[in-house]
Amino acid sequence: MSQTIVIDAGHGGSDSGALGNGLREKDLTLTIALGVANFLRQTGADIRLIRSTDTTLSLTQRTAFANSIGADYYLSIHINAGGGTGFESYLWSGPVDSTTTRVRDAIHQKTAAYFASFGLRDRGKKTADFHVLRESKMPACLLECGFIDNATDATRLKNSSFLEGLAKAIGQGVATGLGLTVAPGEPAQISKYFVDVVKGMEHAVPHIDSLFEKGIILGDGKGHFLPKNTVDRLTLAVVVDRAIEYILSQINK
Repeated sequence: MSQTIVIDAGHGGSDSGALGNGLREKDLTLTIALGVANFLRQTGADIRLIRSTDTTLSLTQRTAFANSIGADYYLSIHINAGGGTGFESYLWSGPVDSTTTRVRDAIHQKTAAYFASFGLRDRGKKTADFHVLRESKMPACLLECGFIDNATDATRLKNSSFLEGLAKAIGQGVATGLGLTVAPGEPAQISKYFVDVVKGMEHAVPHIDSLFEKGIILGDGKGHFLPKNTVDRLTLAVVVDRAIEYILSQINK
């Protein structure tokens, strides 16, 4: 049975998170989370995203979702602020099991090494009484990936290739810690919004992403389009009605 990993892009929607140097934390965390999800899908694990779009969710909603599906691991991704620099990871300050520590150590090693390769500081392994670490019923870790209000860190965070490499490093750490193997040659995500729209589906990507942006087709709300599922009459009714609503909204502009 594959392991279920929940990836939580911090903040979102009305909660922008930290701001600095023309960047918003909620945008960066989503970009990184989608990249981590894409990488970890290559292991065959069941990857669930707390959010795959700019959505407002409470801390309680986040952990309640992970707990409700019986996830095996919870990863929360954030960007720091406060004038520092570099990377740090967190576990709950209460009692944690050996799996929690082992997986965090693997993630920290890979991610800190990636930051160090750019001359950015390893701020260490820390603990805190964060809600997502305390209330999740599975091993969990929270990452603070650079300082948005530090010009040096922000320069890196503005670079898409840096973010891609960061997501891969985090994903490698998760895979190592959980004993997952990355299968070579697995399809990579090619949709902006759905992790299961992959290479081989290029002809449909512009249409899928366009329909998502118009609010007509939303997938499962967790970043999955479910491209191979059959469409039942209930789903068809919802999609057709949303399409009609969209067309009417454009006519009435």
